[in-house]
Amino acid sequence: MGAVLATAPGLAVAETPPKDFDRNGDQFLSGGELVEFKEVLRTSPNAVDATRYELLEEKEKVYAASGLVPIGELSVDLERGSCDFEQRLFIRRTIIDLPLAECKGLRPKSDGAAFNITNDRKADTATVDINGGIGLVLLPARTFKPSREGSRTGFSLVDLAVSAFAEGEGAFETDKDDDGYLRGGLKVDWLFGGGALERLGVSTAGYYQSDLGLGSGGYGVQVTAVPQNSRYLLNASTRGAKDKIDFSFRAKGIFDAFHVDDAGQTALSKGDYAWFGGELGFEYVDRTVWENGIVLSSGVNGYWNAVDGEDAVLWVTGLDVLLDPARRVSFGFQYTRGTSRQNPVFQNIASLGFKLKF
Repeated sequence: MGAVLATAPGLAVAETPPKDFDRNGDQFLSGGELVEFKEVLRTSPNAVDATRYELLEEKEKVYAASGLVPIGELSVDLERGSCDFEQRLFIRRTIIDLPLAECKGLRPKSDGAAFNITNDRKADTATVDINGGIGLVLLPARTFKPSREGSRTGFSLVDLAVSAFAEGEGAFETDKDDDGYLRGGLKVDWLFGGGALERLGVSTAGYYQSDLGLGSGGYGVQVTAVPQNSRYLLNASTRGAKDKIDFSFRAKGIFDAFHVDDAGQTALSKGDYAWFGGELGFEYVDRTVWENGIVLSSGVNGYWNAVDGEDAVLWVTGLDVLLDPARRVSFGFQYTRGTSRQNPVFQNIASLGFKLKF
């Protein structure tokens, strides 16, 4: 199934709502209603209706036994046609690993930024843990106009954007050296649509990296690929905010190459790194007990360094209670075990805290 995920500015889009073809008002399309609706979509000159045509063909296969296609499901699927860079500011657990595009029904699965403060009165120490980043879209393009035929059969570039970002992970602790890293730079997000995938987000980034005290130096480039297909629950879902249960798989591929001039307080050594790997995991959302939702997620980040053959494997499992319907604020538990490629210090940490996602 091919699908156009964005339309160019200025492209006239004539609405062709399926309800206009539901003559008996039963909220289903069947028989002559389907034939007429498909013919209107097939002959329409705009890309949005080309998307609708492909989605309708897919639904006809699903409901072939009854011959009745629910209008409600068509409406949910058609929301996938909206994909742009209207949101400019992002706060997430990671920015460099996340394509900064928000598409209805195809939102990249990502965690919020975590900030935890611990005060140990007995030891007279205070610790601030950070794990998050901020991204600002500078140049949203939306200038590509995929052809109707290309949207059905091919794989084409439908959007891109240039963003600035800063992110970090680690702990600031009184009377001790800070442990962690900071990254900042520019990234370009390429958005592809059509063909076998509904969407493929590719991010290319150049960055500068330092320890939390800004006492070290390094620089690098990273390429991230995030495929999305709601039919196979791959980094996406067609379920909306009112659905009680939602589930999706997380998968992304990453190549991260950087050079370290001065390791500072990080566990890195001076020299070159070329990490190949990515993330595999899942996310399960349950709204049957708590209206806003409870999220169970687990995943592994695994990488291999082609320079020296070392590996870095980090397991992260979390259970979060969403505090608002928009999923922007949550409180929960997170368990982390292993080493990360940015700062390969072994972690075995269980924590409670708030997460912010915007």
